[in-house]
Amino acid sequence: MPDVALISKLSRHSLESQRKEYRNYPIFFIPDDLPELFRPTKRRDIIRMHLLSLAILADNENSLRKFLSLAKKRGSHLIAKNENQEFVINGKRVDVEHIVEEWRVARRAGAAKAGGEARAEKAERDFWAGFSKIVDRWHLPSKGNTSRELLEEADTTRNTVVAYLGYTRLEWRKLSEAKRARILKGKINV
Repeated sequence: MPDVALISKLSRHSLESQRKEYRNYPIFFIPDDLPELFRPTKRRDIIRMHLLSLAILADNENSLRKFLSLAKKRGSHLIAKNENQEFVINGKRVDVEHIVEEWRVARRAGAAKAGGEARAEKAERDFWAGFSKIVDRWHLPSKGNTSRELLEEADTTRNTVVAYLGYTRLEWRKLSEAKRARILKGKINV
């Protein structure tokens, strides 16, 4: 029973990370390598296809059903790591509707996770862009530089500053200039 890995640009994971995950398997790129993967053969080997998520199989339901039809003809097992499931696609044991429903769930979960990660990255970039406007005054005494005014200028909140910076304003003041520079290194252009 040959084991292969399927990778695709439809995944929220990069192609490089997918290749790295399955470096010990022959890799097939979806959808480009499907003709090679499902080429006619007289061998009766069942193909065990490893993939990070069912979401990478297709970008729409019709394409997924075509893939499953080809997989059924060849006799295949799908082993989806993220869903922690193995689907047997041969003979009468295949439940296409169940696989389609699991694919829908995987697509939604992958899209939600990718969207959440993108939103978190944007929020962090926005925070550091705002904080860079006040970083030279954040450690100074509050006379003429109240926290409220600085936070408004940076368009952020105290809790957000503590979350990203790791220090309250008072704690930040107590740090040496060198320590503050080390903390900010690579986060903003100081």
